[in-house]
Amino acid sequence: MDEEAPIIHAAVEQPTQPTRTYPYAAPLLAAVAVNLYGYAYLQTTTFAWLLASLVTGLLVLLLCARLPHLRGPLVQSFGATAILFLALRFYPVVPLMRWIRNSVQGSPLGYWLIEGPGGGLLGQLPAAVLMLLTGRWVFGLSWADQTGARSGLSRHSWFYGAIVGVGISLVTIGLAWATGQGHLSWQFNWASAGVNLYTNLLEEIIARGMLLQVVRSALGDTPAVIWTGVVFGLMHGFGPKGLFIAALSWSLGWAVLRSKSLWGGWIGHQLSDLIIDSLLH
Repeated sequence: MDEEAPIIHAAVEQPTQPTRTYPYAAPLLAAVAVNLYGYAYLQTTTFAWLLASLVTGLLVLLLCARLPHLRGPLVQSFGATAILFLALRFYPVVPLMRWIRNSVQGSPLGYWLIEGPGGGLLGQLPAAVLMLLTGRWVFGLSWADQTGARSGLSRHSWFYGAIVGVGISLVTIGLAWATGQGHLSWQFNWASAGVNLYTNLLEEIIARGMLLQVVRSALGDTPAVIWTGVVFGLMHGFGPKGLFIAALSWSLGWAVLRSKSLWGGWIGHQLSDLIIDSLLH
């Protein structure tokens, strides 16, 4: 009788495990609802985003039905991705951002605050804060787990970040030169480079902070790197530009994992932007 007790206990606990994935499905439904609302009433969602959210929701249902052994990891990964999408479309701050834009539009301050690269100092700040808070309180990730703060700006961050930054620059400039897109000349923009120092960090927090760690724990390192690369490309829009960025930005996730710090991705991101923006016009 004593030997059978653990077997009976395991059989009782086992059916309760799938319910743990249910909370992560809520952001998927919310993302679809937000897209419908934004498209129909606020005019802040394009038809492409609306279609993408609907297709993604159907894809999740199909994958969960066909791959029951991956149901939990898939719902968790797609749920974290939906949270990213919702953070980027955090409608309560839309009126505030519009007021700031109208107040400072066309001025030097406006460029730094909201009109510069990546939305300026304030454009993606709400989304980055929401991602950090969600990672901490929903997925149980510490601040250090999400940002690699334990490693800091180590030599590994500089090494892998430099490799990725130079690699992305060479590929981008090489393809532009081969296809006759733009011309090469050194024109350094101090204002753009200065704003990028901050906005690139926000983009790394959004795309390769909580999301990378959640997908990594659910599906593994390689799927996480590819997944966040695709998401980062979509953050820059649908079409050739988004696809091109997605095809290259997986390397930034690789730099984060290799350096064990978000700073590795930030250095690669900043260096590639600096070289490309200064040389390619």
